[in-house]
Amino acid sequence: MAEKRGYVRFPVQGVATFRNSLTGDNSITVQMVDISFLGICAYSETPLEIGAMVDFELKLSSIQDYFAGKGQVRGAFEFNKQKKKLFRISVVFTEVDKSKIQSVIERVQSFYNRQKRQRWQNGESGVGVL
Repeated sequence: MAEKRGYVRFPVQGVATFRNSLTGDNSITVQMVDISFLGICAYSETPLEIGAMVDFELKLSSIQDYFAGKGQVRGAFEFNKQKKKLFRISVVFTEVDKSKIQSVIERVQSFYNRQKRQRWQNGESGVGVL
């Protein structure tokens, strides 16, 4: 089945902190899953209300980068991973520096291109996670 999204998602490693934009309450730290030009996805032990506005701080470990902004929770899907209940949280960006996102995505793409080239040169296949 063909991808229907308008922007490619890139798997990343790092952490994000989400805080309710209206009250400043309920700060939670989550593990990043992926990033696109429109938003981020992360795993959380704590659910967030769909539609909630959040302030976020994002730290990508492999490329040593950080940025912050505001977003809206678009999804919070419960699942079990290794007998542990988690939530896959999707947040769409509402207030961010678009040039910063573009820069981060370009660095992530560069990482994947280098990694693919190295694997091809070594006769391997597959792509790792940033």
